[in-house]
Amino acid sequence: LNTAHQIQRGMLPQTSSTQFECPEVNLFATIKPSEDIAKDFIDFSILNQKLYFTIGSVSAKGISAALFTTLTKLLFRNEIGKSTSPDKIISLLNDKVAKMEDKDLFMNMFIGIFELKSGILQYCNAGNTPPAIISPDGIASLLDIGENPPIGLKRESTFTSKQIFLVPQTKICCYTEGLIETGNANNQLKKKKKL
Repeated sequence: LNTAHQIQRGMLPQTSSTQFECPEVNLFATIKPSEDIAKDFIDFSILNQKLYFTIGSVSAKGISAALFTTLTKLLFRNEIGKSTSPDKIISLLNDKVAKMEDKDLFMNMFIGIFELKSGILQYCNAGNTPPAIISPDGIASLLDIGENPPIGLKRESTFTSKQIFLVPQTKICCYTEGLIETGNANNQLKKKKKL
């Protein structure tokens, strides 16, 4: 388990203290597992003046979770740049995961493609929790994520992208269900309100 944990930590985006800065964006990523092995994954990369980023969680546990999250990030890195929209990337990932022999494996995933010059964010959400958007004047809201299914449940599932314009100084906070779904129902409600 210790080896699996180290693999996961090593797969965090390798920037200075997981912090990445460029003139258009400022990013920070962290994983704090509630168990020995996190089921979550985070990745981001800039390519052709676009910021590709993803966050999500897998259904596996233990060492299988470490292997599956690592595989997911490798597949994500392999597809970015080939596809022009997040729903196409997710569709490709879905077909690959659905082909795996373990039918209990699936994942929740959010993918965003942010155009650094125009401020347009294209995104596709497959079962993950909705990101929070904080406007420059401090007003927070949850992103409209639509109703796409999780990845890996069925081959050739249909996924749909959405897009919004982000004004300068807008913040977007992406997270997984583990942030709010620990504890009893009352605690979960409190965490949702706090979020």
